[in-house]
Amino acid sequence: MRRFLETASLIFSPLVLLASKYPSPPPPGEYVRDDAGVLSPSDIARINALCSEVEEKTTAEMAVLVLSSTGNEVISAYATNLGNYWKVGQASRDNGLVMVVAIDDRQVFTATGSGMEGILPDATVYQIYKQVLVPNFKKAKYGTGIYKALQVYAKEIGKHYSENLESARGAPIVRKGIWAEIPIWAWVFILMVIGFNVLNIVAKAGKKRGATGWFWTTFGSSGSSSGGGFSGGSFGGGGFSGGGGGGGW
Repeated sequence: MRRFLETASLIFSPLVLLASKYPSPPPPGEYVRDDAGVLSPSDIARINALCSEVEEKTTAEMAVLVLSSTGNEVISAYATNLGNYWKVGQASRDNGLVMVVAIDDRQVFTATGSGMEGILPDATVYQIYKQVLVPNFKKAKYGTGIYKALQVYAKEIGKHYSENLESARGAPIVRKGIWAEIPIWAWVFILMVIGFNVLNIVAKAGKKRGATGWFWTTFGSSGSSSGGGFSGGSFGGGGFSGGGGGGGW
């Protein structure tokens, strides 16, 4: 019995720590949690309506947490961990995003699940932060900033899923920048070329100094993982690994 309790403790302790560190997700049918009390009832209503339409028509899920501070944790890590804890997105697609707004810290970050990164690349999320969130937050228009940013996210998501989202109409026009316009296949090709060149250099160096073994020991064992349930909508995904964008205002 003692061994069973020790094993159970090892399994559930991380979950207990997460539950104590991060707030619980919004109740079913809701997508925003305002612990800082800066959003009006109408702000919350239209954010919920927008996120509900996105999930209903595309399966993608968006969630928002507004709080006073993330404490000692940087907001990018907080948002990423919260996305995994809330499990925003569909389990088979990891197509979720979560926006965390820390009022007293004057920081905001939108974390994207692994299945959302092709729809909303980091460069695009960053431009939405700079062009939509920052100007509104500087005027303390938190509800407006959040809603308009979500509109832009919804517009991009709708394009990907070939869905015309009513809530995305009137979304601000965001200049994405040259890097955000480069398609995924082009990035893959560029990375492959760089990778082959690096391997070629290391292989040549290995003939002289025996460095090839060092290269594979250092880089060959790297891997990645993705989580896979948000109860606000029908959250059941996760898969947040650091994608997204944001900063201060």
